Amino acid sequence: MPHALLRLAGARFTASAASAAIAAALLLAAPAESRAQDANAASAAPAGPCRDVMSACWYIVFGKGDAPSRTMYVANGKTRTLPGGEVSIEGIEFFEAPDKYNYVASTLDFDCKARKLRIPRAYAQQVGGRIERAPPRDQSWTPVPEYNWLGQLFKLACTPDAKTDPKKYDFLWLSDLPRAADVLPLARRILWDREFAPDKRGRRR
Repeated sequence: MPHALLRLAGARFTASAASAAIAAALLLAAPAESRAQDANAASAAPAGPCRDVMSACWYIVFGKGDAPSRTMYVANGKTRTLPGGEVSIEGIEFFEAPDKYNYVASTLDFDCKARKLRIPRAYAQQVGGRIERAPPRDQSWTPVPEYNWLGQLFKLACTPDAKTDPKKYDFLWLSDLPRAADVLPLARRILWDREFAPDKRGRRR
């Protein structure tokens, strides 16, 4: 199984050594002269937060790495409650400089009371556009780690005010576009592309 899908299919998850605020991971990783431009672009994103009339509510919930090889984690705040009371949410791992995959998307179920998760489905979009689905995986529940993107997804799915006060949890409101395929290019344009756009002399910044 490809490395990115293998990580999602594992039955156990390990928390990272320390938490990383989204601003530090996504914006401060940029060169100093680009930070103000990126911050201004991010503030120009569609007004949030999530409202009932929206078909989707996309947030950037986590980020890691250094330019030009950063990873962004996006989640749809339009969750679904399962028959047993668990909450299902869609999360996407999005790569700035894709090698084989543009993104890996997964459906995650959270048992909010027990602070546990499982990942019933996942798929990846290859660089050429082909969709590759992950094989069936162990459906046992596993503890939610605190300091990584899974911990952030847990907050969005299980914390009542996470959607109405996203800044409190280091979330960045992104868009209410219904399709993930449209949301990810928007996120790239807001946070990443501008620092690598050619200047007036044709040089990369």
